[in-house]
Amino acid sequence: MRKTITLIVIILLTTSVINAAIITVDPSDAKGIRNDNGELLLLDFLPVQYGEIPGEWLFDDRTILEFNIGGLSETIPFASLDFGLDNFDPDPPDGIIDVYNFTGDGIVTLDDFDAGGNVPFTSFIGLDGDISIDVTSILHDALNIGDQFLSFRLSTITGDRYMMGSIVGQPMPVLTIVPEPTTVFLLGLGCLALRSRMSTRSITRRR
Repeated sequence: MRKTITLIVIILLTTSVINAAIITVDPSDAKGIRNDNGELLLLDFLPVQYGEIPGEWLFDDRTILEFNIGGLSETIPFASLDFGLDNFDPDPPDGIIDVYNFTGDGIVTLDDFDAGGNVPFTSFIGLDGDISIDVTSILHDALNIGDQFLSFRLSTITGDRYMMGSIVGQPMPVLTIVPEPTTVFLLGLGCLALRSRMSTRSITRRR
């Protein structure tokens, strides 16, 4: 019985330590870029959409996110790009958002409209709600070559209109870093040992 209780305590303590140790990195810069009939415009909100009215106008909105990763460790076991998404056109078929990555300089400029080339590192269905994209491998690659910034471009060629950020009541996108498991486990054991010592002292005092 005591072993079972001890195991449960270890799990609970380790889980609480993991939650406390998780790092969220805010963007150093995040903006939208609009191509309106060939004219590039820098926006202060985060749209991802593509639209065309024959004979009148064409627009292509992309969102650029830049993150400073200079202080992160190369041993990070897991990292994700997390954000909330609002789809203004949720009717079938579902739209697709492409995600490109590139080495930025921490500031979004009009030159970033095509950053990351023509081949996305991943794509996802643009559904309403919370989106989490595994970016562990590209973060490792960036850290291994000493990049200071990890940047993303989100774009679509489908007709759905997507929005992120405060303009639609969503939190800003963040880079979420999960700590190295061994370190977390050792921290959990440390918490358990501390709790055990405190319990022992309490029993001694009662006597």
